[in-house]
Amino acid sequence: MNPFAGVIRAITVEAGVPVARVSVDGALMRVPLVFVQDAAVGDTILISAGIAISRLYDQQSQENPDVSGHPGKGSGD
Repeated sequence: MNPFAGVIRAITVEAGVPVARVSVDGALMRVPLVFVQDAAVGDTILISAGIAISRLYDQQSQENPDVSGHPGKGSGD
């Protein structure tokens, strides 16, 4: 599965784990923030296998066009 980007809209804590409501291509999904606990509402995160693996900064998202925000799409397909 290719990683994809999403924007955090809200963060809650479930069973001691921060979980974000993330907007991905117009849909909302729940994403555990186990590896990105410093993420905040409004941040863009990189998601793989349903888990946030990194925060993306404006410069990073512009330099990495493969992270299109669309699951399953990218230049490596």
